[in-house]
This record gives sequence, C-alpha cells and structure tokens, in this order.
Amino acid sequence: MKKSVIILFFLTSFFCSNAGTPKINYEMFSLGGNFVYSIEDGYTGLNGKLTLPLSSKFVSFVFQGTLFPSQMQLGEETIDEIRSKVNVQITPIHIGKFSTYFQAGFDNGMWKRKYEVENSELHKNWKIQESIMFGAGFNYNVKGVRFYADWMYMPDIYSNHIGIGMHILFFEKKMYRKFYMQRRKKSSIFNIKYRRKKKGSSIKL
Repeated sequence: MKKSVIILFFLTSFFCSNAGTPKINYEMFSLGGNFVYSIEDGYTGLNGKLTLPLSSKFVSFVFQGTLFPSQMQLGEETIDEIRSKVNVQITPIHIGKFSTYFQAGFDNGMWKRKYEVENSELHKNWKIQESIMFGAGFNYNVKGVRFYADWMYMPDIYSNHIGIGMHILFFEKKMYRKFYMQRRKKSSIFNIKYRRKKKGSSIKL
C-alpha cells in the first residue's frame, strides 16, 4: 500500500513538473459535418461526426449520424433515410498538415418510401437495415479546423457513401490549443525542409 502511494506521488510530481511545457499533438474531441452522397442510390444527404481520440492522434472512436431527407432528392420516387455508425478510426500516416485514415465499425439505419407502390405498404412502414462498415479518407489541418474527404462502404446493404466536410477541434484548455497550434507549425514538413536548408548553408569550408 505504501509503495503504491509513493509511486502515485512520484508520478503526479513528475507530470506536474512537466506541465509548463505540455506536448499536445491531438485534440480532446472534434465535431464534424459533411455533405454525403450515396453512389448506388443517387441520394444526397448530411452526415455528422463526433470524434474522440483514444489518448493518441493515431486512434479515435467515432460516432456518426446520417440523414437522407426526401427534400434533398431529385425525382418523384424519393425516400427518407436515417443511419447511424459507430466505428474506430486509425490514422497511421501524418505528413505535415496532411494525414490518411482507415475506419471500420458497424452501421444501422432505417428508411421509408415517400411514394406509393401498387399492392405494397412499404411507404407506410420503416424498413430496418444493418451492416458492417469500412472505409478510408484524407485530412488537411488548417489551424483549429480539419477538412476531410471520406469514403464508407457497407457491404451488407451494397452501399458506398462519399463525402467532403470539416471538423472543428476542441481542447480542454486554451493553453492546450495554443501549444497544439505551435507544435503543428513546428512539425510542418515545409518548416523541416527550410531548417535543413538553413543549417546546410551555415556550414563553412
């Protein structure tokens, strides 16, 4: 028991002593939104995201909600569709302001026709669907905003969704946001090249 208290005290003291210069390279959470297009159905909709990094900028837990309202669809044979997704997002590649991610999880939703079909009551009832989901995408960071292009595929319902949108990054404290911005600026690939060039030019023969 005493050893545990001593170790806990030591770790607390260690982290507090380094609190003056925190190394922040990921946000506390982010809220995002994008227009989404269903390739097979030809429907346009809206998608929202809540992304929670899991103590790393490489792995995140994501909640998504998608709405395909009949008002955003062309033609007479329209539907209303609502979908939700829970997935893990892995972002292994970071180059300057760009990053690439892969995602996998579960999708479920329901839809209902807005038009009547003879001898059918599908327009009166919601039809429920479920599927696994996987996909990929690209990010581009600009200060406290992250733009992204996204692709998701649900094989059980034979549906591909693509979208373009943006995230707003949220931090626990303003100070963390400040250090995050400074770190992103210093780690930029363009700044690395500039520093190498400047260092090389300072060498005298």
